[in-house]
Amino acid sequence: MATIFLSYRRTDSPQACRVHDWLTGRFGRDAVFMDVTAIPVAVDYTDYIADAIADSRIMIVLIGRDWASRTHSADDPVRSEIESAMRHKVPILPVLIGNTPMPDPENLPASISALAFQNAVT
Repeated sequence: MATIFLSYRRTDSPQACRVHDWLTGRFGRDAVFMDVTAIPVAVDYTDYIADAIADSRIMIVLIGRDWASRTHSADDPVRSEIESAMRHKVPILPVLIGNTPMPDPENLPASISALAFQNAVT
């Protein structure tokens, strides 16, 4: 499995493909997990993603303007990815897209509010 897990929202992070391309150019295709490029056909994608997160050495979370508003849904896949990374003690690197500020902890579900205290990059 890949060592870098890329977590993003398709509607909120159109730069995800460029970030993926840069990471694979720097670390190699096998080092980066991005759902649309890494999940084989005819597999349970939820199990595959869970295994990929558990095997990762870092999770990069792309955070755009509307990112936090969707995390309050219990079935939000990005929230689930972050919760899984936290359970497996996978370091999380938030990447703020454009002028997006870091979400305040009170604007995040309790299960991922610690993300607000991670040192982020833009």
